[in-house]
Amino acid sequence: MANKGNGGFIPIIFLIVGLAIAVLLSLFWVRSLQLACVRNGTCIILPFINNGGFYATSTEALIPEIPQPVIGSVPEVSVVDCRYYNIDSILFDWEMPEGVDGVEYGMSENPDYEFSKTSRGIVSQAKYDLNLFNEGTLYFSVRFKQDKNWGPAAVKYFHLDRTPPEPFRIGREDRDHTNGQPVFKWAAKDKTSGIAYYQIKIGEGDWFDANTIKEEESYISPEQSPAYSRQLVARAYDFAGNFRDSFTNFQVIPKTGWRSFLYIWPLFLIVIAIIAVALLPFLLVYRLIKWRNRFSRKIRRDFKMMEKLTENIENKESLKPEKFTDEQKGN
Repeated sequence: MANKGNGGFIPIIFLIVGLAIAVLLSLFWVRSLQLACVRNGTCIILPFINNGGFYATSTEALIPEIPQPVIGSVPEVSVVDCRYYNIDSILFDWEMPEGVDGVEYGMSENPDYEFSKTSRGIVSQAKYDLNLFNEGTLYFSVRFKQDKNWGPAAVKYFHLDRTPPEPFRIGREDRDHTNGQPVFKWAAKDKTSGIAYYQIKIGEGDWFDANTIKEEESYISPEQSPAYSRQLVARAYDFAGNFRDSFTNFQVIPKTGWRSFLYIWPLFLIVIAIIAVALLPFLLVYRLIKWRNRFSRKIRRDFKMMEKLTENIENKESLKPEKFTDEQKGN
């Protein structure tokens, strides 16, 4: 007896297999599609056949090529990347090519500046007041618009530092004041750009590079003539051109001869003044004791004189004749 039920399943099997093949082809088709995104954020799907497969072509070939801006110089300085500046304002400019109908720009402390996609019109320069920005690295970005498409951005960055180095102190390392080449040491700090170099001025001389007299961490002065007091000024520059001065006074005493006394006599005066101040309390106590003794002697002398005077008065009273009353005379 023939199995008539199998004939009904054959079309169902073919239908299932066909649907599975269709699903696989659909998945392969979707996997083969690529997205090409225009710079204004619109994405389109462009499938093309190539050697039996599929690929996506770039949409940049379908729109006009938008040039990248070339940022020009500024009036105050020529801005160079990786350099520090101490300017208060800055002006960027660029040329406007044909076909450009919009410009967008901005300056930020963030290198990944996010454009607002809002054109500022047809402009070819931008000026900024740098007092409104923090010191550090600033990024200026600008890009062109043509039709509805934005071109690549040009970025110019520079470092801003308008604060001088921190105050610093100059110390003398050698203790021999007869040394004609005094040794000094200092180290300035700058929190933004760092210290670039030092310049030195001694007395009424000219400024010169401190590196010419530097040995390791010390600075050895050129040979100096004897002087009771001479000034050394060290000027610290940071990489933006800001500077701060510090100074100290030093002396060079002759080693021998009567002239050496001329340079050290103030020390004798200081020593004498210190001794005088130390002895002053003792002198005051001595004067008080001496004054007390003198006063005591005077009091004793005056007291003796009063005793003698009193005694003389009593003696005179005893030598006077007696005076009789009338009654005594009548008797």
